Amino acid sequence: MADDPNSKRRRPAACPEAYTDSILLFKVDVDDQKLVNMNAGDLRDHALFLGFNASMCLPTKDFPGLKPNCAYVTNESWRQDFLTKFGSQDVGIWNFETKILEGLGNLEVNQSTKI
Repeated sequence: MADDPNSKRRRPAACPEAYTDSILLFKVDVDDQKLVNMNAGDLRDHALFLGFNASMCLPTKDFPGLKPNCAYVTNESWRQDFLTKFGSQDVGIWNFETKILEGLGNLEVNQSTKI
């Protein structure tokens, strides 16, 4: 996919496959045994944590420091460490309303593996 010139984030030239430009969200319909596509606002007052090993969903009312209707994304692929000199990986907060991956403040991407 080509870079969107109006996008707030640019695809890293050294490792374009480590760039998050969308997240598809599904829920499991146990009765019908199928996946159901969710809309942007369906998480409401919950936050997702998505990582290489595990994922979880937490209510933001119990954790006021979390942003509702967002996914905290870490360590997209362990293989990225071997693809570039600096281990390029997307780490940030995916906002399902704006469809933008926000940064984590002063945390550098290289430090994400030390968390």
